[in-house]
Parts: sequence; structure tokens; C-alpha cells
Amino acid sequence: MVGFLVGRLAADELEILNAAVAPEQRGRGMGAGLLRLTLEEAVHRGARSAWLEVRESNQRARFFYRSFGFQEAYRRPRFYQNPDEDAVVYQRLLDSRTAA
Repeated sequence: MVGFLVGRLAADELEILNAAVAPEQRGRGMGAGLLRLTLEEAVHRGARSAWLEVRESNQRARFFYRSFGFQEAYRRPRFYQNPDEDAVVYQRLLDSRTAA
């Protein structure tokens, strides 16, 4: 396995719970493909928004999600531990024309 994305759909919201790509496979479009397919399937199933959270220090992930149109919605102070760190919560509105 070189990558995965776990999400759940509740009502009309997709929540991305976890995603990862093996370090040696990064930069080859695997994460983008997984995210694109997930967003498309969520829209097909009626999702109108997508949500996720990222450690504040994870600049690579934050840049990646912003490149897909996610915008910072709010922060959860000291959400993560070891080390203590804020969670940055992102949201993206979805519709059939802008799924990916």
C-alpha cells in the first residue's frame, strides 16, 4: 500500500479523518488523486462541504489542502499533544462543478 484516505459522510458533510502517502511515493500525485476521487464521490453522494484538521506545524499538508480550495475555518487551541499544538480546521464548499 502506498497511500490511503479515510473519510466519513454525515448528512451533507464530508469529514476527512486521516490521509497519508508513503514518503518515497510523495510528490507523484497519489495524494491528489485520492483527494480528488474522495471529493468527487462525496459530491455524488450529496456532500455540500468538506472538513479536515491538520497540525499547525504541518506546512506541507496545509499547502496541499489549500491548493485544493480548502480555507482555514478556525483553530482548536492545544488540540494535539506531545508536543502541544493547535489544530487548524479547514473547510471547502462543494458542488458538482467544483468537486476536484
